[in-house]
Amino acid sequence: MKKETTSPGLETALECAECGKQYLNKGSLSRHMQTHTGIYKYTCHVCQKGYSRLEDYKDHIMKHEGKGYCCQYIGCGKSFRSGKGMKMHQSEHTGIFPFHCGTCNQGFHLRAQLEVHENQHEGIGFQCLKCGKTLYSQKDFQKHKEKCNK
Repeated sequence: MKKETTSPGLETALECAECGKQYLNKGSLSRHMQTHTGIYKYTCHVCQKGYSRLEDYKDHIMKHEGKGYCCQYIGCGKSFRSGKGMKMHQSEHTGIFPFHCGTCNQGFHLRAQLEVHENQHEGIGFQCLKCGKTLYSQKDFQKHKEKCNK
């Protein structure tokens, strides 16, 4: 694990020593590291798939048990422990946006997407130390960093 600092006003990121992906906190980095070690906190007793988060493990087990709420859209088949979770997921299929930006009213399927968008309004992001470009999600920053460092 190594820290990489960004410019003033931007978050400090923790970087995975294996692949270079960056995370804002130790817990997220720790969960990510399980993808490299193959050692997970929770393992499905049916198919041996591993999960670092209990919530994800429980959602997965429900598929095998035929319980919970299952998405009925053709080809999807995701399952959820709550109707609320399924409803949030189904917005991906329906085009209905349950989350809206308080600044510009743009709609989003997921709360996490809204949070990334709001970071843009607030100027919170990750700045590439090589070229100076600022990105507002860890995923986009990681992709940029890989391309920029080639």
